[in-house]
Amino acid sequence: MATNDSAFVFYESFLKSIQNVERFRGKEEAFDFAMSIMEYGCYALPPEDTDPAWLYGFEQVRAAIDAAQDRRQKQIAQGKMGGRPRKLANID
Repeated sequence: MATNDSAFVFYESFLKSIQNVERFRGKEEAFDFAMSIMEYGCYALPPEDTDPAWLYGFEQVRAAIDAAQDRRQKQIAQGKMGGRPRKLANID
């Protein structure tokens, strides 16, 4: 995974995964799953849970986070900072 800058993109698919964990495992497990997503996205900390079914959902999230961070690092290497391009003020 690329170097981490304590930020990550949170996709709607992550929310759906969290909702699925809640539906099948309960709110407490969904909270743990959500925290694992955020800790991995911000600090590259892998989840502590070892349940194969739970980790299957996390692997999909991990792949999306890694891909987004790799794209960001490539943009930075090309001198792009991301975000909306600056507009020059037209003050007359």
